[in-house]
Amino acid sequence: MVISEELTQRIRISRYRKGVLEKLAQGIKSPRELEIQLNIRLNHISRTLAQLIELKLVKCLTPNLGRNRLFTITKKGKSVVRKIRGGRVRKLLKE
Repeated sequence: MVISEELTQRIRISRYRKGVLEKLAQGIKSPRELEIQLNIRLNHISRTLAQLIELKLVKCLTPNLGRNRLFTITKKGKSVVRKIRGGRVRKLLKE
């Protein structure tokens, strides 16, 4: 899957988007779990999840629930995480 540099940069520059995406790459999580693991307030987690859903990097597994929704990363989201992590490795190798 080809991921644009613009999309990668959009994720990379936001601590919230990057953190949420990396945590979801580890497995299915609820917003509350993300809040605790990332030490980011729940309202910021909710807004970040909405942004990532719009970018088709994340999807909600339980959309009919009002609370306790579960989220997972999409294939496109995994590709973005791999690209971001690969960039870090390349940067370290250059130093």
